[in-house]
Amino acid sequence: MILPRIQTLFYLQDTGVFEEYWEQMKKIYPVNTGLISKADQIFIGLNVVISILLIGLFCYWLMRVFTFLAATRTARANLADTDFWVRMGAAGLILFLVMSGSILVLFEQLYNLAIENGWST
Repeated sequence: MILPRIQTLFYLQDTGVFEEYWEQMKKIYPVNTGLISKADQIFIGLNVVISILLIGLFCYWLMRVFTFLAATRTARANLADTDFWVRMGAAGLILFLVMSGSILVLFEQLYNLAIENGWST
């Protein structure tokens, strides 16, 4: 049922309603770029705390994997436990994206796109 929504979106773009709505949103929710540049010291402190937490989470993730592998060696767990591997794979992917900075790059691209389209003060 997503097709009618897409057709409605294209209809709104063709009639100009979408552009009017977009301009209203820019006026109502402007991005104050000066405020973000003044908050560099806060972001540096947050980055240190987040880095320490991510290292701790990664060590915990590794410990869970190795504990599971040790349990499979002693026949207390099954190596073919798909639920465990799906959970650990999803957690590992999220950890990788956050630790590598890919999530922040995505947010930066979205922010730059909004600024290029005039969504600022």
